Amino acid sequence: MQFDLSRISSNLRQDSRGIWRVQSSAEVSYPAEHHNACFAVEENSFWFRHRANCIIQAMRNYPPDDVMFDIGGGNGFMTDAISAAGFESILMEPGENGINNAARRGLDPLICSTLEEAGLPEKVVPSIGVFDVIEHIEDDFEFMNSLRTYLIPGGKLYVTVPSYSFLWSSADDEAGHYRRYTLREIGDKLRATGFDVLYATYMFCLLPLPVLLMRSLPYRLGIKSQPTEDQQLRQHGASLERSASLVDNIFSWELNVLKKRKTIPFGASCLVVAAART
Repeated sequence: MQFDLSRISSNLRQDSRGIWRVQSSAEVSYPAEHHNACFAVEENSFWFRHRANCIIQAMRNYPPDDVMFDIGGGNGFMTDAISAAGFESILMEPGENGINNAARRGLDPLICSTLEEAGLPEKVVPSIGVFDVIEHIEDDFEFMNSLRTYLIPGGKLYVTVPSYSFLWSSADDEAGHYRRYTLREIGDKLRATGFDVLYATYMFCLLPLPVLLMRSLPYRLGIKSQPTEDQQLRQHGASLERSASLVDNIFSWELNVLKKRKTIPFGASCLVVAAART
């Protein structure tokens, strides 16, 4: 491990399990129980797998500068996938459930903290990933600005966020989202907070219509339902692995688009690579 946390942080201490912690933790807009719900489906979910493949391809096209901090990385699914792809990554997650699940995955080191509480000096973090995190931040502009202050000049930022406000549904309410984005909106905010956008594309081009019909329109009609655990498992393909594999094949062309550094014109998620302006 080249990145020595003990030397650069004024507010992190290792506990008996070797997890780096701060004394207190800030509130986050993410239901604690969702970590365990996600942990139950991540490994067999076409959505989590395809998102990971797209992010890793973007990282291969625009490699990180040394270690990447996976900020708000939940159970460590992405941290684990990024490490397996050959990139050094550190999980920073304030939620206790998420950190415990990441420890079960065998990830090390682990930081149970928000970025702001960790006591890191400015311009010291080589690269940062925030994967479906920014939509949970009430003041996203200030958060993006703080990310830039921690990054070294030219340090890479990898971002995914849910797209299109017209796809808003009860799932967004339950997940603690404040907003959804277009590529233009997330790109404009990144540029305004000191980043240069290197690459931006949509992902999951087949999902907007099903999400609109099955979630957003019922939500607008006042039909709000809390999905059961069994429904979540079915939606993510954990109990229908053959269907999940079929969907993986359908989305394989998206990876080919990313490999060529071209863009997908629409989709249910945004993927952006940016660099801290020097």
